[in-house]
Amino acid sequence: FDIVIGNPPYIQLQNNNGYLGEKYKDQEYVSFAKTGDIYALFYERGNELLKDGGHLCYITSNKWMRAKYGEKLRGYLSEKTVPKILVDFGGYKVFDSATVDTNILLFEKTTHPGPLRACKIEKDFKSSMNIADYFNKNHIDLTGLNSESWIISSADESIIKRKIEEIGTPLKDWDIQINYGIKTGFNEAFIINGATKDLLISEDPKSAEIIKPILRGRDIKKYKAEFADQWLINTHNGYKNVPRVDVNKYPAIKRHLDNYLEELNKRYDKGDTTYNLRNCAYVGEFEKEKIVWGNLALDAQYAFAEKGVFVNAPCPVITPGNKYILAVLNSKVADYFIRKLGVTRNGGYFEYKPMFVEKLPVPQISKEQQKPFERLVDYILLLKEKNIYPLFVSMFETVINSLVYDLYFEEETKAHNLYISDFVPKYLVSLKHEMTDDEKIQICEKMYRALKNNDELTRAIINRNNSNLIKTIQGEADVAKN
Repeated sequence: FDIVIGNPPYIQLQNNNGYLGEKYKDQEYVSFAKTGDIYALFYERGNELLKDGGHLCYITSNKWMRAKYGEKLRGYLSEKTVPKILVDFGGYKVFDSATVDTNILLFEKTTHPGPLRACKIEKDFKSSMNIADYFNKNHIDLTGLNSESWIISSADESIIKRKIEEIGTPLKDWDIQINYGIKTGFNEAFIINGATKDLLISEDPKSAEIIKPILRGRDIKKYKAEFADQWLINTHNGYKNVPRVDVNKYPAIKRHLDNYLEELNKRYDKGDTTYNLRNCAYVGEFEKEKIVWGNLALDAQYAFAEKGVFVNAPCPVITPGNKYILAVLNSKVADYFIRKLGVTRNGGYFEYKPMFVEKLPVPQISKEQQKPFERLVDYILLLKEKNIYPLFVSMFETVINSLVYDLYFEEETKAHNLYISDFVPKYLVSLKHEMTDDEKIQICEKMYRALKNNDELTRAIINRNNSNLIKTIQGEADVAKN
């Protein structure tokens, strides 16, 4: 055919117990991914139906551009076709009845490569506008396409990305571990409430040895998780030199688990016995301080968790906990960068997968330079724990954002008189372990007043949109939040 054009169906291959996935997995589609969508296969089949020099044009979901399952399709399109035009509609609703975000891709079946002209439909686009005129005015050229995410950026967005990548080192190259939380295979048996925990311990005090506090995604808020009195029966399967838990040594827990034997036996996620959790080589990492976050959120919601606190999958975890990294992760800059790597679901929810978070470049600064971030985080954690002074928390978060802007865009912030890193650290006093809570709160009050009454800081916060780069980041953050 000279032309293949259409709107393929959007059906996840995992639907109906993976029926379509099983049907197509052995049919030699290069773009096949068992977690993917059937429209990806339509791109490949459509290309096969073209004659040399023919063109294909589809409107589909835009998730293939950045989602993990689209990796093979992106590789196929960049190697086997020449993409020519890409229009990403983002959140603009093309079809009244469709709930997915869409894009239009036109490619040619040829061996003569050229740049991909790409345009993202922004919020300034109105249905009354001529889409061709909008495209011609706002498109950019994308080159060097491969299986990595296809991201359409404006000139300012390209500068932001380059500066962040130049100044920082990706988290995956730091001396940290990024893992998922614990998978039990049957939460109803292994995750219990406080009353059940107390009952098991009263029946057998030894039970307390393997019952650990656990956080779920819904419990994790920005900086501080809200513990919901949920507990994990940690009958782990052994790790390193630690042998697996023998449930016979904990009779009360064994009796509890015996109530769920049928379900426990059916588990895919299980250890050497019916009573053990699946193998987890990093289970010992939960005994360290850590950064945790929920898998789905409207914006950055990274929290600090103490030693011995576990996290339920699919929540990810970073060990060891680092309050400087926590501050950067919760900043507008980090959230802007990470959200560009993935796809946003309906309602604005973003999937904060480790594969995106680990790519965030974080500046590797000295321990001394990290102290202002750590102290501000300590203020926030204390006030959130006491559930007091939300206005103070907001101020401290705003200061962190400004300090992070200085980290990544020092030349820019200095040029617009927005640079605060020369004077803010001088104010910040550390919270000492030996202090009482009242003494710590008094320091937070003093720090808030000092920062609030600083004219230079106030001016920098008010005028930060004088920088186009910061304005772009702030604008994206406001859109995500709303």
